[in-house]
Amino acid sequence: MGDERDPLAAKKMKVDECMGPIEEVKTIKLTQQPGRRTTKIGTLLDAQIEKTLVAFLQENISAFAWDTAYMCGIDPEIMVHRLNVDSSMRPVKQKKRIFESERSRAIKE
Repeated sequence: MGDERDPLAAKKMKVDECMGPIEEVKTIKLTQQPGRRTTKIGTLLDAQIEKTLVAFLQENISAFAWDTAYMCGIDPEIMVHRLNVDSSMRPVKQKKRIFESERSRAIKE
């Protein structure tokens, strides 16, 4: 049952155990601009492979779309987030739900 190849094993794991990267990651800068154009790579990479990967990413930085303005040819209708709200209607606050204690604890976790 504990076999990692078991397709049902992921369903048995808690959500927080399934989510996220397999290994620790670190942020690398692809440009000299502070806080801009960064990506994350695994910390378990061999030093030479890491160096080669970072160099490759830096050489091909123009291939990345850092903002919607860089996505020429993509229809903004695909990228734009809009709420399906009728502007002529007044907003209504949703009623607070009261859950049983077990569900309430699960929601808080």
